[in-house]
Amino acid sequence: MILCHGSIDIVAKPEIRKGEVFLDFGRGFYTTTSYEQAQRWAKIKMRRNNILLGYVSVYEFDSARAEKELSIEKFEKADEKWLEFVVNNRKGISVKYNKDMHIGPV
Repeated sequence: MILCHGSIDIVAKPEIRKGEVFLDFGRGFYTTTSYEQAQRWAKIKMRRNNILLGYVSVYEFDSARAEKELSIEKFEKADEKWLEFVVNNRKGISVKYNKDMHIGPV
């Protein structure tokens, strides 16, 4: 599976850094399967930081291996369970879906 990350930095190796906590899926490293969506996020970060250059970093991700080795919460759609998770993360409320990885719609 190919994953993309939009940023104002080139990110050769993904890592979780200290950063914003009150995001939709909590603290973490955000990726998408859509190159175009990653481009949009890079442009948003460029505007926020008044920077003229942004990047889309692309990664090969072994989802089968991740499913065997990690605890993953997958939200298939933006339903009530997903909404509760997102709202609680934005409020900084401890969430019950505390997993290694969260997958879902934005």
